[in-house]
Order: sequence, then C-alpha cells, then structure tokens
Amino acid sequence: MNKWLKLVCLILAIVCTLGTFVACGDDEEKSTSTAGINKEGVDKPNSSGETYDDATFTMYSVEDMFPKQYFFADKTTGDGMNDALYQRQRDVEQLLGVKLIYRPAEASGTTPAYQTYASEVKNAIKAGTEKYQLVLSHAYYAIPDLITSNSLYDFKEFSSIDYTESYWNKSVMDQLDYKGHYYLGYSDFNLATTYIVAFNKSLYANNIDAFQGKTMYDFVKNNEWTIQKMADVATLVYEDAGGVDNNTYGLTAERWVPFCGFIQSSGESLVVKNANSGKYEVTFMEDNNVNRKLGKLVEKLKEIQTYEEVYFYDHEAINPNTKPLTITSGRVFMHLTSTTALIALKDSNIKFGVLPYPMYDEAQARGDENNPAVGYRSLNWAGYLCVPSNIKDTKMVGDVIETLSCYSGDVTTFFYEKLLGLKVSEAPEDAEMLNIVWDSICSDFGVTYESMDTNSTFDAFVYAVPRIMIGHYASFSALRSASGRAAETVLNKHINGTK
Repeated sequence: MNKWLKLVCLILAIVCTLGTFVACGDDEEKSTSTAGINKEGVDKPNSSGETYDDATFTMYSVEDMFPKQYFFADKTTGDGMNDALYQRQRDVEQLLGVKLIYRPAEASGTTPAYQTYASEVKNAIKAGTEKYQLVLSHAYYAIPDLITSNSLYDFKEFSSIDYTESYWNKSVMDQLDYKGHYYLGYSDFNLATTYIVAFNKSLYANNIDAFQGKTMYDFVKNNEWTIQKMADVATLVYEDAGGVDNNTYGLTAERWVPFCGFIQSSGESLVVKNANSGKYEVTFMEDNNVNRKLGKLVEKLKEIQTYEEVYFYDHEAINPNTKPLTITSGRVFMHLTSTTALIALKDSNIKFGVLPYPMYDEAQARGDENNPAVGYRSLNWAGYLCVPSNIKDTKMVGDVIETLSCYSGDVTTFFYEKLLGLKVSEAPEDAEMLNIVWDSICSDFGVTYESMDTNSTFDAFVYAVPRIMIGHYASFSALRSASGRAAETVLNKHINGTK
C-alpha cells in the first residue's frame, strides 16, 4: 500500500519551495489539501458513477481504535490533518451526493464503549433498523460474535470496491478471511496502529564512531535489521552511571503488549487457514518447525533481557512498583513503542527516528527453497471496516467506502507528520521507515478472533512472549503443553464448526 509516498516526498519538497501547496512551518500552520475530486495524479475511484440524493452514510466508531481527530472533521481549523479529513469528506459528499455522519460508540454505565458497540449493531439489525452503514470496529473485541451472528456484510459482494488498487490491503483481508468471506475491510482509510522501534538521534550522533559508518536506516534497508542486530546495537549506546535512575540504556520496553508482535514480526502467525482443507489451524500445534522457532524466539528475548545494556520493565498492573523508562528520559537509545505514542514525543524535545520491528533473522528477507521471503512484518492493533448485514443500498455503501479509501492519501501523509512531529519532506528517511511499516502491516487470525470463547483461551498465546519473559510460564513448550489442546478445541468449535 501507499506506493505514492516517494512521489509525495518529492512533491512536498518542490511545492514547499514554490509555496503553493502547504505551509512548511510548524505543524499547526494552515494548509490546503489537494485531496480533491480533480486532484492531479489521483484516479477517480471505481464507483458506479451514480449519485444518491443526499442519502446519509453513518459511521459508527469505536474510538479506542478510531479516534475522531484522525478520522472525521466537523470543520476546517487550519491544522493539516484536520483539514485533510474535512476535504476528504467534502470530496466524497460532492462526488456521490451523500451526507457523511460520524457517531462514536458510547459506554453503558461502567461498561466501556468497546464492549458495547457490538450489541448496539446487533440490536439495530434485530429491530430492522438501518442505523449505520459502516462500523469502525475494535481490533479484536466482539469480532467473532459479529461475524458468527451474521451481523456483517461480505465486502466481496460490493461491485464497486477494487482490491487491486494500492489503497486496499488485500493481504490483511486474506489473513482474516472467514470461510471465503471478507467481513473485515482494511484500506488506507484505516491508518495503521502498530509497534515500532523509536531511537534517539542525539545519542546516535554521540556514539556515531561505534556504528562504523552505518546508520540505523541502513540496517533496515540492507535487510540486516534482525533481533540479534537490535541486541548488538543496544550494546553500543550504554553508560553505567550507578543504576536505573541514572544509566543510559541501549534498549528499553514495557514487558507486555510491545512484545506480543514479535511472533508476527518473526514471520509467523498463531492461526492460519489450511489451503487444502480450508480449516483454520493453530500453527504451533500443526507444524513442529513453527513450534521450535517460537521456542527459540522467546528464549532469545529472555536472553536479551539479561543484558546490562537492556532494561525491560513490567506493566504497573503486574508490578505496582515498576520503574518505567522510555525514550523521553533522554537516557534511552531504542524504545519499543506504539505508532500513536509517537505523537506525544514532539513535546519532549527528543530528536527521534523510527524503525520497523526487527526480523527473526536475515533469511526471513531472502527466503530459501523451503520458505518464501517474508521480510518485515508489523502486527496490526487497529480496528477494521465492517458493514452491518442489513444495509439496503449496497451500491451506495460500496461507492462511499471505495471513495473514502481512494481519497485517503493526503490524510495518511498528514498522519505521518503527526507521528514524526515534522513535515514528510523534513524527515524523508523516517517517512520511508513508516512506509515500510505501513507496507508490512499484517493481521493474525488468532489475534483478531481471540475473543472467540468466553474463557479467553487464545489470550495466553496472544500474550505468549511477555508472559514467558515475566515468568508466568517457564518456556513456550510449557505454555503449549498447558493450553495448546484447549486452543485447538476452541478453534474447532467456534470457527471450524467441529468438536
């Protein structure tokens, strides 16, 4: 996806010089989006060509995944991101003759919105009411319930959606395919949420001789960026100043969610669909090679956490006395963090760069006769595009979704700038890294469908890496022995329809 980025970088550099495209000052300067109907270089989306007499199109959003400020705007404000959103909406409305409405999911008493949204959708369908045309879902909560209750419409039934276009991520949708159906959509509209490696550019400059002429970006572009390389680099930037409160560390991270994605970044998945049988399988139960690899992966990360140059700390829910240490301290070279957390870094005065999660080894990029090349992979933690099954005007809904996705290029560019705290043209290497992250976004059926049973059986494996690192299990083999068969049983019962 987003093959346009390199061109955008060039365009931004040119038009900033000319002063005709976007103000090139600070982030809040007013800019004029070019994401218009007549935008040069952007093809008209594959819509039916019809207009819809001011029909309403309501988006129902789980804001934990789709915060309004990054997906919908009520008016222009002079902020580039906001105004790109507003322009996208105006373009879609004018082109298709529709009215776009945004409605956030609401909590019910003490029950948070992400736990109530699915009931709201299902109740509207049961009542025969077409309240929503698009649901912006949670990353995993209630996804299986919505699908198995026949509450979602199959994206494959939309004639106007073209998955060959670069603004659609068909790979993600294939990974979440449910018995041949696309109930979960993923396009440039979604704006990926994942975990990345942020690094302190000032500490790199202070220790540049230790890198022997290599930049952090070189490691990624040369396909050298592996878990072992990350560990080796951590040893290059370390200062023992007497303890956690004073030391400068090469790598820090919270031992919880940031470690979940190492399974996928290492080229593996918890659940895949067997191409021959069509059945969904727990990979590490069916394939001994995957089982051995995940065991080695966890042991490697357990080894790295013993390095004096590395500091991994517990989540406060696990250890209330934990001492977090992040890149904002100025004493951390590399830190595992979410893409959305980058936005706050611009207020910390830390000059930072971004890298994708490392590969398992260099062979992951080149492949061999037994394994295809996989390259970098970044686990998606964002929600999905879902359509309630009771929509009446399928052509209108398909046209709107296709057009919103097609016109999301400028929104994505401004989102990059929100993440980096700089114009794309001012941070081209980091923008290139974000593009690698966006291109490498993947989903895992086992993560997205983890709530398939009320006992959260799959949760143990979604959090397998951090659980083992903090000692909940002695090894991956121990976790597999304890819960592997139960995971198979749940998958067969709730997904495969067998016992």
